[in-house]
Amino acid sequence: MLLQLQCAQYDTRLLTTENTTGRLQHDIEGLKQLKGLADLHAIFNIENKTKHLEIKVQNTEQSIQTILSSANARSQDIIGLLNKIKANDNMTLHLENEIKKSNGRLNTAVSDINSRKQDVIALVNKTEATNHQLQSLKVFMKNETHNLESNITNKVSQSITALKGT
Repeated sequence: MLLQLQCAQYDTRLLTTENTTGRLQHDIEGLKQLKGLADLHAIFNIENKTKHLEIKVQNTEQSIQTILSSANARSQDIIGLLNKIKANDNMTLHLENEIKKSNGRLNTAVSDINSRKQDVIALVNKTEATNHQLQSLKVFMKNETHNLESNITNKVSQSITALKGT
């Protein structure tokens, strides 16, 4: 904004200087036709001033060009930075979406693990209950086997004794 204002001021000065230079050159042409020495001296002074103003105008134009070149370079720098910011913003959004997806998958996995954990706990409890029943059944079967063996031994002894007594 400041550069544009300075540029506009230089343009105005340049136009004023060019107008003044044009008038001075016209006046110089008119004065050249005068025959007097004083007039010639005044004309030379005007020419010198005109040349001096032309040099100032050229210097001003060069300064304006330098300022414009610098402003254009800074504009390109700013555009480059804005593009980098946009790229970073896009990458940030992409990474946020990926994090959300990963969190969703993680939550699903944790829920699945918790569900499976409950299933395992239920199976462990069921297995313990079954093991307890099997132990009870083993003890019962051992007792029954012992009782059967005792009964068979008694029956065999009785049968042998009965056979001997006959």
